[in-house]
Amino acid sequence: TVGLCKRDIRLDLDLSADLLDLDILPKLRPAGGNKAEKKTLGSPPAVNGTIRLRAKEAVYRDYAIIPLNADIGLKRGGVRIDLTKAIACGVSANGRFLQHEGKADLELNFEASEQPIEPMVKCAVSKDVRMTGTATLKGRVGAAGNSARLLQNFHGNIKAAAVNGRIAYAKYVALIFDFLNVTEVFRGKFNSMSQEGLNYNSITAAAHFEKDQLVIDEAVLDGTSVDMSASGSINFGRKDLDFIVLVSPIKTGNVLIQSLPIV
Repeated sequence: TVGLCKRDIRLDLDLSADLLDLDILPKLRPAGGNKAEKKTLGSPPAVNGTIRLRAKEAVYRDYAIIPLNADIGLKRGGVRIDLTKAIACGVSANGRFLQHEGKADLELNFEASEQPIEPMVKCAVSKDVRMTGTATLKGRVGAAGNSARLLQNFHGNIKAAAVNGRIAYAKYVALIFDFLNVTEVFRGKFNSMSQEGLNYNSITAAAHFEKDQLVIDEAVLDGTSVDMSASGSINFGRKDLDFIVLVSPIKTGNVLIQSLPIV
């Protein structure tokens, strides 16, 4: 329903869609108009009320969200969005977003349980990956402050794990292997990923958001022929990354040491 009350428009709508294109939302903003028009027409009426959105699929840039369910509350000078269900890249999310007079507050929880890892990584990180395994992920992010600079105020944490898989190709892992193969210490120790890939028992990672950075506190790969660990950061503002990676190819020695009895 839509109603008029003095200078306000009041809404109480159930909005359903098979496909919702979120990329058009910025184009729907009304033009500012010139000063003469504003003076003649006056201030636009405020919109208050609730919109219950249920979309079977929503598209934003290269991402598909299936489904997207949200309750949108409109009040003079502000908006509140309660995200009740959204699944993107195999990850389920819920949370809320508040905006009022140029200030914003975001809280988002997300989780994935026993999902195939390749579609998740290709969707969220890089399409240039070929790998198998089962992944779990859980995290929370939040931000508060100026709406235009919300990304710079992120905080929260993420934990992820994958088990029993094989990395057939991943660009940065392949570059590390190629570099180690030309050094004196590890010359010839590593086969090209295009030839054999990298089998792993488990991959674990813990990270946290720090302003506009995702800081990887620790990432560990327990492979069948090599162990790897890494820490570093991804800067979203500068769009760059900085990592330190440790590689241990001596798996036979590791197995023997782990098997020694403690006296």
